[in-house]
Amino acid sequence: MTSWCWPSPAQEVIGPVPYYRIRDRRQGLSDGNVRLRHEVVLQTRFASMLRRPRWRTLVRSVVWALHLPEPVRQRLPVDGTFIFKLLDRRFVYHSDLHDGVGRALFWAAAEEYEAETLSVLLHLLQEAPANPTIFDVGANTGFYTLAVLAATPDAEVHAFEPVQHIARALSENVSANGFSRQVHIRACAVTEQSGHAALHIPDQTWGNATLSVDGFRGLEGHLEQVAAVALDDYASDRGLDHLDLLKIDVEGHEDAVLTGARRLMTEHRPAVLCECLPELNAAAFNDLIVGLGYEAYHLRASGPVHVPQVAADPTGRFKNFLLLPRERPRGDWLGTRHGTTP
Repeated sequence: MTSWCWPSPAQEVIGPVPYYRIRDRRQGLSDGNVRLRHEVVLQTRFASMLRRPRWRTLVRSVVWALHLPEPVRQRLPVDGTFIFKLLDRRFVYHSDLHDGVGRALFWAAAEEYEAETLSVLLHLLQEAPANPTIFDVGANTGFYTLAVLAATPDAEVHAFEPVQHIARALSENVSANGFSRQVHIRACAVTEQSGHAALHIPDQTWGNATLSVDGFRGLEGHLEQVAAVALDDYASDRGLDHLDLLKIDVEGHEDAVLTGARRLMTEHRPAVLCECLPELNAAAFNDLIVGLGYEAYHLRASGPVHVPQVAADPTGRFKNFLLLPRERPRGDWLGTRHGTTP
């Protein structure tokens, strides 16, 4: 029988973070956007109140007692530092007012944040060889990079994040945990061809940057030309001789990432953790993984389920999948359950 080990809830140790992030955010708002300016002011005051231990304990207890839904929790800002417990390990996380990952980690019990994916990640790391190499594509502020190194201190992580201010936050989180020597941060997009790409960056959130020039689901934002790299080129330029795990979260462009990593996938046969949204070209993605000799598992709360193909949730919510080479031995933790594509 498969046994799932969930991480413990995050333990708060709130402290100040550099104020420049809040100041830069305000300067980026147009004078005419009064509603949004007022929202930023209110969020700043709320976050400042949470730095007081008594208020912080009270508010967090109320949030947990009321079982507030995720959309409500996602509007409660966290501007500070806390410790996230991962089994018997822990890491420090800095959160900004506009960091959706920080909000999710702080306000909810840890098992509510992509727990089905985190559990599989820990199993994959247990099976990995010594000194594993991991690519974190779409690293954001570094949750998965930090989780990998908290669980596997001898790992080497290459983290790719094209949005400059998010890449700086990623760097701060890595440095705060003493992981700088094990993490190589690349502030670039990952796609099928190296060069440059137009990246749509939302103005009102830290997430959902996309290579779709029209933006992610109507979010207002702006286009920036950013450096882009294909993973085959990146690995070849650095003489990397193995890749054990590839995590991809790029808002619907996962097929482009795999197209630019065909050689790596063929020669090194890494396990792949990836997100699937309706924006993904699922037909092209499934053709790729079949051609590369991989099988898909849908990551569910009850455990991974083998499915014939990757498919998005029609309601638009994210779904995460595990991709494994057909020839790779399956651990007992994976189970033998099969299902249809939801």
